[in-house]
Amino acid sequence: MKHEEREVRQTYNDYGDDLYRLCYFYTGNVHDAMDAVQNTLVHLMEYTGTFESESHKKSWLLKVGVNECRQLHRQWWRRKVTADESLIDMERVGVRTSDVWESVMSLPTKYRTAIYLYYYVGYSTEEIAKIMEKQSSTVRSLLLRARKKLKEELVEPQADSSSRI
Repeated sequence: MKHEEREVRQTYNDYGDDLYRLCYFYTGNVHDAMDAVQNTLVHLMEYTGTFESESHKKSWLLKVGVNECRQLHRQWWRRKVTADESLIDMERVGVRTSDVWESVMSLPTKYRTAIYLYYYVGYSTEEIAKIMEKQSSTVRSLLLRARKKLKEELVEPQADSSSRI
């Protein structure tokens, strides 16, 4: 049995923000994120299975969202968005632009997604592994490398500028 429109609306109300943020982190721009969210909801409407719990439903939704973002990246007509356009998009949707945020957004997609799911959504590495279709150890490595890149970018420049004074 397919999911009814009422149930899809409720799911969107419950998890739409998390899904959108994840898709935005993954794609780097508003329009692609909105497309991925819409396609994810279409998949939910067509899904004939049942969910064991709300947590299972949310994980399923985010996993399908990541897959939709990957599909967008595979399309031949996909255009690349510059960092400046991404910052304009973030301001438009009310996302705080800080040095940390900009650094996170400049990370490669695999790192950015892992950081978002771990620090912003609060998933464990095992849950992230299921969503990203990777091993838990791989997710931990991604997080370690992402933190290292962020530290280099955020801490190192400050040390250099203070030594010049």
